[in-house]
Amino acid sequence: MFKIKTNKIAGGGICAALCLAFLFGGSFIPAKLAILFITSIIMGVCILRYRGSAAFAAYFAVSVLSVFILPNKLMAWSYAALFGIYPLIKLYIEKMRSIVAEYIAKFIVWNLHLVALYVVLSAFGQNSLMDLGTFWAYFAGIIMLLAYDLVFGICINSLYKTYYKYLK
Repeated sequence: MFKIKTNKIAGGGICAALCLAFLFGGSFIPAKLAILFITSIIMGVCILRYRGSAAFAAYFAVSVLSVFILPNKLMAWSYAALFGIYPLIKLYIEKMRSIVAEYIAKFIVWNLHLVALYVVLSAFGQNSLMDLGTFWAYFAGIIMLLAYDLVFGICINSLYKTYYKYLK
């Protein structure tokens, strides 16, 4: 099982509470994508400060609680499926130390997300969403994932450089 120190549990809980607060507040404002990005940054800071196991526990807690608490279920599932887990996936992918291998792994993860989305949509009878327009949305999604990855990396790196002494 996981061995996590109490300060990491408390810090992960604070990060989880912040994510839930932002997600709940974001359910009522139009800037939902920005709120999801902010929660992703909070998870990134949680990873920098408390490392993988505490960050994974915080992600799991936020994902489960958001599905039950948030009035906007799409936002809860968006967090659970992509914006909450991606910082954790990115942590392990970027340990490869090869840019080409990193982007291949990120591309594979993105395609796994799309396959899961297709399976879920098909299960609910939404096959009509998978047509030629989806083909172009797929490529736009790849561009958006690359942009998200780049902006997320820039934000986390600048936070790390600026607040390094507080994150240790």
